[in-house]
Amino acid sequence: MDEEQVIPAAYGQSKKPSGSNTGLLIIIFILLLILVAGGAFLFGSNKKTAENVELSPTPSEEVTPTEVLGTSETPTPTETPSFKVTSVAAAVAPTDASTCPTTFNFTAMLTVNGAGTVKYQWEKSDGSAPTPETLNFLGTGTKTLKTSWKLYGAYTGWEKLVILSPNSLESNQAEFKLVCPTPTPSGVIFKIPPLQKKP
Repeated sequence: MDEEQVIPAAYGQSKKPSGSNTGLLIIIFILLLILVAGGAFLFGSNKKTAENVELSPTPSEEVTPTEVLGTSETPTPTETPSFKVTSVAAAVAPTDASTCPTTFNFTAMLTVNGAGTVKYQWEKSDGSAPTPETLNFLGTGTKTLKTSWKLYGAYTGWEKLVILSPNSLESNQAEFKLVCPTPTPSGVIFKIPPLQKKP
């Protein structure tokens, strides 16, 4: 009797561990499936993110070509190839004088078609020419130049403005005339009395 009772008890105890081991294996298998599925999801999302990063351009790739084109295509005012003096006209005041000495004042109106530097000089009828000078223009427009010539004796002559660069151009000759009055001789004038007839 005692042996029959012991055997079923031992058999029942040996069965319990096998059933618990099976449940534990099932739980581990489920956890592995969850881990594998989660890993696959994370790997797929990381791959998409990496693909998006590779396909999206960086800001420097978009800005750099614009900066290069902007700096190379921006001209400066002095690089205008068609810059030139379009007209120049001279005048003098007074045109006639009769007081010696007299100072004659000359003006010249100079017109250009853009921005740049003009090199010029005044020329006189006596053959003299002052040192060349320059005049800067910021754009299209007209400027007035002035000079003077003081004369002490009678003279008829002219003065004109000559453009040396960016193109060659001359104004008209501003003509003038100076006439000095004839000086009156100083001294005492004696009158000779008429001769008287003898009786």
